[in-house]
This record gives sequence, structure tokens and C-alpha cells, in this order.
Amino acid sequence: AGSQTGYIEGCVNYGTVYARKEGGGIVGQMEPSSTLEYTKDTLQELSDEMSTLQTLVNRACDDASAASSDLSNQLEALKNNVTSSRNAIENLLKQAENGVSIGSQTVKTDLSQFKQDLKNNTPGNFYIFCGEEAFLRDYYLAELTKKLACGPAAEFNTHRFDGASISPQALLDAVEAMPMMAERTLVRVDDVDLFKLPEQAREQYRGIFEDLPDYVCLVFCYDTIEYKPNGQLRKLSDTLKKHAQVLEFQKPSERELCTWIARHFRAEGKLISDKLASYLIFLTGGGMTQLSGEIKKISAYASGEEIQRSDLDAVVTPVLNAQTFDISNAVADGNFQLALTKLQELFAMQAEPIAILGAVGSQIRRLYYAKTLAACGKNQQTFMDLTGNKSSYVANLTFTAARKVPEAFCARAVELCLQADRDMKRSVDDPERLLEVLIATLWQEARRG
Repeated sequence: AGSQTGYIEGCVNYGTVYARKEGGGIVGQMEPSSTLEYTKDTLQELSDEMSTLQTLVNRACDDASAASSDLSNQLEALKNNVTSSRNAIENLLKQAENGVSIGSQTVKTDLSQFKQDLKNNTPGNFYIFCGEEAFLRDYYLAELTKKLACGPAAEFNTHRFDGASISPQALLDAVEAMPMMAERTLVRVDDVDLFKLPEQAREQYRGIFEDLPDYVCLVFCYDTIEYKPNGQLRKLSDTLKKHAQVLEFQKPSERELCTWIARHFRAEGKLISDKLASYLIFLTGGGMTQLSGEIKKISAYASGEEIQRSDLDAVVTPVLNAQTFDISNAVADGNFQLALTKLQELFAMQAEPIAILGAVGSQIRRLYYAKTLAACGKNQQTFMDLTGNKSSYVANLTFTAARKVPEAFCARAVELCLQADRDMKRSVDDPERLLEVLIATLWQEARRG
């Protein structure tokens, strides 16, 4: 009998079998499959939150009925999307009792297993490195390279390709090249979307993946493009699922980042509190590559053992979102001069006006979300869930700023940002002047309440 097809008659076997539930064959289940079960409570909670969002959007549509047609149309489209999402969740709830069956998925390797393989000098022979956290991806790729590409013939045993230099024949030649004065070879391919290649090329690569020598370690690394398997290309998808180990490096949570920051400061002989670590994440945007450089810079600057907020403010250059938050916060505080000063600092740094406007508009919308949620008795966790913002620090700052302004200001501020965006794209006036006028108008609206 095969793993999924065929049959045997009149055969009885006795013995102990050790396997997971996916163990196929005579004693296992007929076809390995997975069932993703959403509990009724979890789905019901999501449904409740979507109902709340529906109410908020409906209220916003009503408030904007007298506003510009462009804004009204955008809010109406948002309302329709929310309605569709609610319907989808209701359908999912109806299926929850029996579980929701999911199709085949790309198998992702546990990072802890990969680290253990590195420690034991037993890395696999086919990896796919992907994910948005470039620092972790580059770090573990460097660790893998150090393990495999070492010794006097390291350069000979390392082969690297990108989209311009790769071809099925070139990859085959590299894969079949025997190691010199070493046990393994490393073949690295950067940013090649296998699923967008012509069929003939896909088949050739698939043949290579099916028959990789034990001595090779093939790594497909995705940095500037996203690794996105196409399930419709079944043969290639099945081959990758069977032979490749996918390591997806996601951005850590705020709690994980705070722990990581503290550990790296300790390595520099410094201490930092969780509160300041969260502030540093806010200033840098939370990217580990930038955080790593800033930690070294702050440690070199700080005179005492314990890091102070003044140390961060002195040497860290905030990302655009952090700087525009200062602008919106100054407006909420009624401090026009500070808001204008922060804006002019961005001009001096040659930040693009359209990028500044986008960041200011995003913060104004978050302010509106927070104000509306607070009015409905919702907390910061609901805000984080709805906006996709993982930072409790940012959520707390936004809720604090929202308490300073009335809801009418938030609605008017969103409309003013939309008007400024239209004016800037139509070249109505100088982009920097349009931004200055926007900040002045927002300040006046905040004062008026």
C-alpha cells in the first residue's frame, strides 16, 4: 500500500507504533491532514468587536454626511468592507462547531530547532529565509555561513546568485560542485521568485530540489521581495513543502524587544528600564537593525551605568512617525510654536512633505480611533487589535493625547488632512506652505474645540 492510496486484504499485524497523529500508512490515518479549530468564545469575541467597529463606522458616516463627497465616499466604502467582514465572521461562527478544515500549508521550521542544528553542526541542506525582520534573518544567515563556509577553501565552497545571475544550469553546477577541503558547500540565492518563473524553468529548478546532494546547503534568501508560495503551482509547491525548511523571521513583540534591548545594553555594561526600552522602540520604529546601532551609540554617550531618557533624546534620531507624533501631540496640547518647530526640523532634514503629511494624517486617524473607542468604553488593547499596533507604549500615548481633544476636533482634523493631501497632489501651493497652513488650522480647531 502506498502512503495515501492502495489497499491490503487479509493481513493482520501486531506491534507498537510510535508516530504523531499524521503517521500515514497501514496503522496511521489514511491521509495526513490538519484541522484548525476556532473556539466559539474566540470567534464570538471577534464578532462582538466587529459589531462595535460597525457602530463606530456608521456613526462616522453619519457625521460626514455633510462633509465633502470624497470623504463620504471613502467612509461608505469602509462601511461596506466592515459589513462584509462581519458577514464572513458570522459564517465562520456557524462552522465552528465542526472545526474549519484548512488545506496544505508551507511547513515552517521552529527557529529553536534550527539553532540546535547549528550548535550540533548538523544544518539541513535546503532552507528558505524570509520575513520582515531583516536583523534576525541576516544574523542567522551569517551564523550558518560561518559554520559552512570556513577553512582555507571557504571561497571555493561558497556560491552566491541573484535574479540576474541565476539560471537552472548555473544552480545545478553550483549544487553539484564537490566541497574542497571541507565537508559541506553553501549555495545562496537572493531574491528570486520561483513562482513567477516560466514553466520550463520551474520544472528544472524542481528537479534540482528533488535531488540535492547531502553535502550541499542551499539557501533561498528573501529580502527585497516577499516569499509568497503559489498553491496553484502544485508541483513546485509540493516539492518545496517536502524538501525546504522555511524560516520566517517576524518582528518580535514589544515585550520580547524590551528583553532583547536590555540584554544588549548589559553586554555594553549599561542598564535600561523597561519604560525607557519602550521609549527607544518608539523612537526607532522597533527595527532591530537600527536598534542595534543606537544601543552602541547610546552606550558610548551615556556617562552613568543606568541609561537616562536624556541620553536617548541626545543621540537618537527619531523616525518620521515618532517626530510627527510630537507634532500632533503639540497640537493637542495647544502648543502651536512647538508643533511648527518640529515641522521645520523635518524640513531641515529634507523629509518629503508628502511623507510628512501621510505620517501626520495617520496619527490624526489613530487619535480619532482612540477618542471614539474611549467614548464607547473600550480600552487600549481594543485599539491595538483594531489598528494592528503592537506597542502598548504608543497606544498609551495616543489615548493620553485623545483625552485632551473633543471628538468633533478629531473628525474635523481627518477632513483637513484629506483636503491637504488633495491640494498637495494637485500642486495648489508650495508643499511646505500647505503643511504649515495645515498645522496652524489644526491648532485653531483644537483651541476652538
